[in-house]
Amino acid sequence: MVCLWQILEMDISPDGELLAFWEGRDNTIKVIPVEGGKAKLLYELDSGGILSVVWSPDGKYIFFSKVGEGEGQGGRCELWRISREGGEAIKYPLDADGMEALSLHPDGRQIAFRSGHYGDEIWVMENFLPEEKK
Repeated sequence: MVCLWQILEMDISPDGELLAFWEGRDNTIKVIPVEGGKAKLLYELDSGGILSVVWSPDGKYIFFSKVGEGEGQGGRCELWRISREGGEAIKYPLDADGMEALSLHPDGRQIAFRSGHYGDEIWVMENFLPEEKK
């Protein structure tokens, strides 16, 4: 039996055979056959986290958005790619606040994502209620 802990971001390969995921417990990106078996480590993060994991249309690569060092969720994220076989991850010259929900066009030449910055705010609103009738 395979027991995976804290699977956070994931995507199924185009051929339907592998699941790529970020395991938050040990801060790694792994793949595992959907039919079951042993998970294979592809990439281990030194720090930060992953906000999105997506397969390339040809199934050869896994793209992921990695939170930059010292950034919290919603901070500056970088776009990275790694082969489905593992090896060295490649950083792309693209970063954005909170880069999530990566989606690659079927031609593999365009990428879409949701971006935004998360934060807490407290607002005070004055004089916004209508005046009471006398």
